[in-house]
This record gives sequence, C-alpha cells and structure tokens, in this order.
Amino acid sequence: MSRLAGILREAPWLTADRATAWCRVLAIAPLLLVVATTAWVVANGFRPLSPTGEPVGTDFVSFYGASALVLAGMPEAAYVQEAHAAAQAGAVGALAPGHYYAFQNPPPYLLLIWPLAILPYLGALLAWLLVTGAAYAVAAARVAGLAMPVSALMAFPALLANLGHGQNGLLSAALLGFAALWLDRRPVAAGIAIGLLCYKPHLALLAPVALAAAGRWRSFAAAGVTVGALVLASLMAFGPDTWRGFLATSGLSMEALELGLAGPGKMQSTFAAVRLFGGSVALAYALHGIVVLVAAVAIARAARGADGLALGAMIAAGGALASPYIHDYDLAILAVPLAYVFREARLSGTFLPWEKTVLGLCFLLPLVARMLSMNLYLPVTPPLVACLLAVVIRRSRATLR
Repeated sequence: MSRLAGILREAPWLTADRATAWCRVLAIAPLLLVVATTAWVVANGFRPLSPTGEPVGTDFVSFYGASALVLAGMPEAAYVQEAHAAAQAGAVGALAPGHYYAFQNPPPYLLLIWPLAILPYLGALLAWLLVTGAAYAVAAARVAGLAMPVSALMAFPALLANLGHGQNGLLSAALLGFAALWLDRRPVAAGIAIGLLCYKPHLALLAPVALAAAGRWRSFAAAGVTVGALVLASLMAFGPDTWRGFLATSGLSMEALELGLAGPGKMQSTFAAVRLFGGSVALAYALHGIVVLVAAVAIARAARGADGLALGAMIAAGGALASPYIHDYDLAILAVPLAYVFREARLSGTFLPWEKTVLGLCFLLPLVARMLSMNLYLPVTPPLVACLLAVVIRRSRATLR
C-alpha cells in the first residue's frame, strides 16, 4: 500500500513524453467525431438527424429553437414546451418520441443566442462550435502560458463532450479563463467576463466569495453591474412574460433534480452523488451544503494575496465543486485550474507531490465521469474536483513564498 501511495504521490510514470503521446491519441477523438458526423450528414442529404432520431448536436437544438422563437417575436415561448418543441421540429424535422430538449437558461442567454436561427441549423451549429471552441483554446493556452501543446487542448475530453452535445461548456471555460487572465491587469474586464456567465450562474457560485476575500472590489462590482445590466436588457428586450416563464420552469428543473428525473448519474455534483446512493433530498442538500461551505472557507482564506491566475483557477474549480447542477460537458471549466497548475509547474521546473496524479485524473474526468456514475455507481467527480481545488490552493501559496 505504501508503495502504491508513493507511485501515485510522485507519478514517475507520467513523463512529459508519455503525456504528449497520449494527448495525441486522445486528440483523434474529436477529429473522428467531426469526420463521422460530416459523412453522415452529407450521406443523408444534409438532414440534421441521427439514425436514432436525435438532432446532430443534440442539446444545441434547444438553443436554436429558442433563437427561432425570439426571431419570430415570441421569446416567452422558449419556456413553453409545446411551442419550443414545435420550433425544434421546424428546425431539424420530427424528433424521435421522448426527445425534447428543454430551454433552462435565464433570459439573458437569449441576448447571446438570438442570431443563431438566422443561419440554417447545421450552419449555426458549426459557427457556434467554431467560435466557442476557438475562445476556449485561446483562453486555456494563455492561462497555460502558451506552452500547452495543441494536442492537449484537443485531447481534453470536455471538448469532445461539447462537440457532441452542441453545449456551452467551452464558452463557460473561455469566460472563466479570460477572467483569470484579466484579474490583475484589467479587473473591470475580468468582472464583466464573470458577469457574462450569468447564463449558468451556478458555475460561478463562489466567485463573489473569492473576489470579496481577495479585495478585488472593482471586479466584484463589474460582475454585479454586468449581471444587473443583462437582466435589465433582457427584461426590456423580451418583456416580463419571458422572465415569468423562466422562473416557472426553473422550479420544475429543481424538482427534476431532487426527484432524480434528470438522471442523478448524469449529474456530477455532491448532491447527485448522495441521491445516486439512495440518500434523501434533505441529506443531499445538507452534505452538498457542507462541501460548498468548506470550499468557500478554503477559497476565502487562500484568496488573500493570491494573484489573478490563481484566483481565477480557484473560482473555476470551486464552481465545479459547488454547483448542484453540473454535467460532464460543464467540466470544461476545469481547463482553467488544469492550465494554471501546468503553468506553475513549468515555471518552477517541478511538480509538487500528488500534482501529476490529480492533473491526470481530472484531465480524463469528462471522459469517464458519466460512465462511472451511471454504470458503476461511482460518482468520482466531487472528490477529484476537491483534490484539484486543493492542488490549486497549495500552488498559489507556494507561489507566494
């Protein structure tokens, strides 16, 4: 046992050459997905439906349908299942029974996605993935100090998850990455980047704690003003009925989470892990709350004196740990703490104990998290993300010395 602990502690087997080689292998996966999807679409006359009746890009049809309703002058209908389902069918054709993709984001997200339906569905999906993918790659590479190979950026399995689902995880990673880059030199821009994440506010749940504890009041204020401005803009652009619809459906989303209707194995939070093991809703809330409290205290203590990159990495790792509602594609935000630790190890010339093991496991996490929790009842995401947060905090303290 002590020998195994020693191997995991130093991970001498995870050399730079081996890591690079495996990244090159894993980087083939998104390329194969793109090639296979393109071949299927072309062979089927550019019909955006898979053999199972699912749309190409799956979840993206929800965004596209909401955009179509906004352009039709009915933004509030994005939160009405019948109207939204009809918009999805109008975009891609008749979906297989049971395949409805609800729109669960708040109205400010409509300000971002409303132009999508100007393009045909496949063109909009391609544009979405190219723009968000490029933003993710630039942000992650810059956090890593431009030393991260392209193969590593492509190999990160969260990229594959977002390509397959047409989701916004890459955008979330980009916003948190740029926030980390700008916290020191452009605090207002950093706050704006964090505020723009209000389409999934639970992913930045500990950002106010980190910014306040670090005394980053300009960023704190900029984030708050950005959220307020987006709420007001969405209210003016889409009307109060849109917000009423969102608030009504958000209650249904929480009920689905509590009852496990969304599939607790799909969720990657402490709350979902407790429910997966048969724990009550009250116990799940209690244990999840304890995890959030511990993470918040740890970040608040470490934030004092931490540089912007370290603080941004804590916000991203803390968000992944604190959110009760998080999917494998949302784990793209882990690119920020992973890139930060990689950068600091490169600059210092060495990895600290356990770092390589934690980095390696968290790098692969989006690939195996859903499979392990759904098939083997092993919710590994919360403990691994907690370890990653601990590694980030330790690195930030080592940098201060």
